[in-house]
Amino acid sequence: MQMMNQFFLTKNETSYFRVNGIPSHCYQFPLQNAFALTIHKTQGLTVPHITVSLDETIFASGQAYVALSLATSWDNLEITSFNKDSIKTNPNVIIEYERLKEKYNSSIDEFNTFIT
Repeated sequence: MQMMNQFFLTKNETSYFRVNGIPSHCYQFPLQNAFALTIHKTQGLTVPHITVSLDETIFASGQAYVALSLATSWDNLEITSFNKDSIKTNPNVIIEYERLKEKYNSSIDEFNTFIT
């Protein structure tokens, strides 16, 4: 598995103020809490922002779909990496899709012979 090292430059912010007339200051780093959740744990939720890696860590059929469906819009979705092999479909779904497609095509053929 490939690990990505990401570094972020964060500068501290200094606030100057007085306490009982005495000059004071405070150093703070502008950090925000973030949470990491598994795709399975978040299934069925809607969250405000999604960051997902669609890579070799996706191991189950439908897992990429579940991850992408958590976002409310494309603006709230960030895909950090993408590998087309991460899009996995259950073989039974493909069989059912082919069955329905065949049924549709035969119905259209039957309808066309009926109206001509």
